[in-house]
Parts: sequence; structure tokens; C-alpha cells
Amino acid sequence: MAAEDRPRAYDLFLYLIRSGTALCVLDAVDEGVQEPSPAGFLRLFADLAAVLSAESAVVMSSRVSFLADSPQVRQLLDSGAGRSEQLVEQLYANGVDPALVPHFHVVRLAEPDATPLEKHLTAALDLPGGRPLADILGTHINRILADAGRPDLGQLLPEAFGRAFLADRTVFSLLDLHRLLGASAFTDGRLEFDACVLAPLLRPAGPEHVAFVHTAYQELLAARYLAEPAHRDAAAEIPGSAFLTEQVRAFLAGSPAAPAGEDCVLPAGTYLVGPAERRCSAAWTDRCASTGTPSPSDATAASSKR
Repeated sequence: MAAEDRPRAYDLFLYLIRSGTALCVLDAVDEGVQEPSPAGFLRLFADLAAVLSAESAVVMSSRVSFLADSPQVRQLLDSGAGRSEQLVEQLYANGVDPALVPHFHVVRLAEPDATPLEKHLTAALDLPGGRPLADILGTHINRILADAGRPDLGQLLPEAFGRAFLADRTVFSLLDLHRLLGASAFTDGRLEFDACVLAPLLRPAGPEHVAFVHTAYQELLAARYLAEPAHRDAAAEIPGSAFLTEQVRAFLAGSPAAPAGEDCVLPAGTYLVGPAERRCSAAWTDRCASTGTPSPSDATAASSKR
């Protein structure tokens, strides 16, 4: 482009996307929100509304745990579903005209071998192929802590971050990290991002705030937290019920601490049952119902084409 035309590039982009002339691809949209919740998604959608229209051709990719776990998100993205008055009010409150929302269709995709995250970490950590995602993430966490000389912090992570995920919390201040992990989680006594021993696993999420570079890390810690029976009882008492994604369930089902019983009978206790939404139930049930989860490599894509 000529130098004098470059300032008009964004206007051209808006025209192509809004008119549906060009395909807009938004990869890993679940990593673009500060919290994995309907409210977080609506705030993201309010930002996208500035460049999208009902005529836009859009493909958004995400893991199942973000696009499929929330009934509200399904209402928003499924053109065949009716939208509740509450959702319509939330759209207006976030500056989104419901009439201009693209008509999405949600489809589930399955990776034949491994997800991009699994492939990336397997190569970066020089691990043999075919390992479960939980093992890959756990190895990465252990190496980061070992390289920082603080392997002991590993036992604090499920309590600090796993329970927070179940309570819908994914963003933490540096002061939160100091309080949850202690002063030894920072080098040279500096309460700064680059001084935190977990820095390779974190990303900035606002001034003096951080989040995990990928939600799967915190989901693994949530599963480790739930592996303890006492913690499952505590999670059942979280106001509004615990936030449980399909990935958390998959990690828990594959955990060595997963409950086992004879003749498909479980002892009395708190187990995860029901659909993959916000549910943590105290129940006596069969093991197949309590651990049935899709493959961790499943993915979800929402697409719009007028």
C-alpha cells in the first residue's frame, strides 16, 4: 500500500468484516477473556461488536469447556436457541444490540492425535509423544518450580489456585500471590511480575494482575484440589455451586486418586455428576456416571456465515 493509504487500512478491514466479504477467524477466544464466565464472554463480545455485524462471516475457536459449558453462552452462539430476557438485557448493558449479533452455529471438533497445546508443550519440554495432557502440564509446572529452586511450592498450588477456579476466579494480583504462596514465591524480595517464580506460567492481566497463560493449568490444579474428599465437600458449599468445566472433569477422571468401587458401586461421598455446567453434587451414584467425560482433545468452534 502507498504510505498515504495506510491510515485507511483499518477502515478497509472494518468494511470487509462487517459486510461478510472476508472471513474473520478468532482463534482461542477463551483466552481473550479475563474470566471464563458468561459475564466475561459478554464483555469480550461487547468489544467484538465494534467490528462485527449481523452480516459478518466469523469463526471462533475454543475448547469445549468455554463455549459449551455455559447455557448462556450456548444461547448467545446457537442461532436455533431462544434468548432469555436476562441475556438480552445483559447484551444491551454491554453495548451489544441483539439484532446485530451474528447467527452462530456451534460444532464440536476432535483432534485425531493431540491438541496444539499438547503438541507445543511436548516439543518444548522434550517429552515423548502420546502422554496425557495432565502429565504434560504437571511436568511443566514441576520444572518451572524446580528451576526456581522452589519445588515445595507445588503442594500449595491446588489450594491456592484450584479452589479459586472453582469459585470462578482466574485473575490474581501480585499481592494475592504473595498472600497465597508467601514471600518465597518472589526473588530478591521484589513484588514484581518478573520476580515471581511462577512467571513462566503466567501472563499480565491488567495493572499488577496476572492469570495463567492457559486456562488448562488452573483446571488441572482444580482437579487436583477436588481429588481430596474433604475438598470436594468444601467445593459443594461454594455459593452458587462450583464452576466445573469438562476439562476439570476429564483431569479428575484420569487422576490416580479417582474413586474406585466394586460392581460399579461407590461409597457415600461427594462426586461430580450431571451435565457439564455449574454443578457439584453430593450423591451416591455409579462410577460410569460420575467419571464419564469426553476426550481432553475435544474442541468447539462457533461459526457464523450469512
